[in-house]
Amino acid sequence: PMAVQYSNPQDLSTVPTGMFSTADLLTESMLTNGPQGNQHLFINLNHPVSRVETQGNRATRVVAYDLIAQQERSYQAKTVVLAAGTVESAKIAQLSGLADPTNKIGVGITDHPIYFTHFALPVTADLYDPNSTSKVLLQPNDGTTRPYNIVLEFGADFNQGRYVDLDLLDRHRREKGNVMLCEIVFLMDAPLIEQNTVQQVGPAYAKPVVQMQPSPLGGQYYGEMSAIKDQLIAALGGQPLVNNDLSLKGAGLGGVAHEVGSLRMSGETEDGQSLNDGVVDTNLKFLGYDNLYACDLSVFPSSPAANPTLTLAAIAIRLAEHLKEVV
Repeated sequence: PMAVQYSNPQDLSTVPTGMFSTADLLTESMLTNGPQGNQHLFINLNHPVSRVETQGNRATRVVAYDLIAQQERSYQAKTVVLAAGTVESAKIAQLSGLADPTNKIGVGITDHPIYFTHFALPVTADLYDPNSTSKVLLQPNDGTTRPYNIVLEFGADFNQGRYVDLDLLDRHRREKGNVMLCEIVFLMDAPLIEQNTVQQVGPAYAKPVVQMQPSPLGGQYYGEMSAIKDQLIAALGGQPLVNNDLSLKGAGLGGVAHEVGSLRMSGETEDGQSLNDGVVDTNLKFLGYDNLYACDLSVFPSSPAANPTLTLAAIAIRLAEHLKEVV
């Protein structure tokens, strides 16, 4: 139900802004009366999907396990869309024994390299404002010589965590002192890596085995990115945080939950025909099936040099428009 299981034993007073629950979003939709809300929406909480059953080239049933009643339940629809995420959607596809004509199900999972450093703006800096927060996107990315984007975060502590208690917010301000916390983040484009895999080797309740090596691109551009970082901090009048330095640090593999590519989208010819070299076609339909689709980060054919949420929202809207025409 959550993109990342959040745990911060040092300070449980914050709620990270980047975390979200699909169950919460669906429940909010159920509270909305209308065709985009509860008139056409049914929710089954506590029902992890174990498999999709197929007959010939059609998906016939979705089988889930009711954790409350402790029994299997099955559901039918004209169209089935897997949207469980890069790891879980691949897991469901493997548990379902789906046809895999290109042998790409669960292959290629990749996360984009991210390098970052934190710094402080003192009261003498032109952009100093201890009560504001902002993100600025810089795009030197030309796809070849500079395959990365840069995000400048001003007031990064407010960007990355919401303070739910005013007393705790006051304490946070006292502890950080008379500075504005900021961050520079470099995000790199990365192709899928064929050696990276998601493999479901046990029953539905078992965790899949994820083998993922980082993209080799990061080290190649580290010196260039570090120089740009130094120029930006100097121009802003930034300074190191106490007991810290300004060197770029690499984010842990999978640490930002932007994994993509386990059910990759096929390429397309100039006249709009799918090359059928992935798991789903350009309409996100599984190859070999008439009514089975995928719509999450698993279908990305590469890992973009940016957070992928807006792109995912765009392809979800695109798929919805397509299904309105074919269902």
